[in-house]
Amino acid sequence: MFAHIVVFLSFIYAIAITHPLASGNQLIIERRRVRWSPLLICWMVSSVLLLIMNWLAVFRLADVTNWTIGQILVHILAAFLLYYVCALPAPASQPSEPIDMPAHFAENRVPILGAFLLFGLSALLVNLVDLRSQGLSASTTVNRIYGLFPNMVAYAIGLCFRAIWLQWVVALFVLARLAYVLTMRIIAG
Repeated sequence: MFAHIVVFLSFIYAIAITHPLASGNQLIIERRRVRWSPLLICWMVSSVLLLIMNWLAVFRLADVTNWTIGQILVHILAAFLLYYVCALPAPASQPSEPIDMPAHFAENRVPILGAFLLFGLSALLVNLVDLRSQGLSASTTVNRIYGLFPNMVAYAIGLCFRAIWLQWVVALFVLARLAYVLTMRIIAG
């Protein structure tokens, strides 16, 4: 069962990562027509880091011996939401039109941050379901779940307040936290 789930999730992750990668490629090629936004680039990089972290987390599911339909559906829901986390920040370009990244972020701030927040809520649900099914200790469960809250609070702040300085604080906090957690996971093995 694990192999089937991993293959399906991997397809969704592969499709999701094409959005920031293809958009980045297009931005580089069309750089003369681009009005750059480092803020939006932070969100694009954050979406890729989040996807990589979740792809790495799939491998811990190999230890699950009995899968429930609910458990499978929760993982699929999280993968679908992760798709939007990757797709929404990536600006699409039209031939011969300028690419205005600051305008893209201003127009799509709510859907972008909403996708991040919804994914955070689904990650909370995934952790609850997985940890319950794997029979881990209460302290392990609490630590993993509490680890999700700082980013979720940041996403909510970014959703509620438009101030550009606060958007920068949120984006840099999320990016730094994702980079740190991913680095610690890589170091820990």
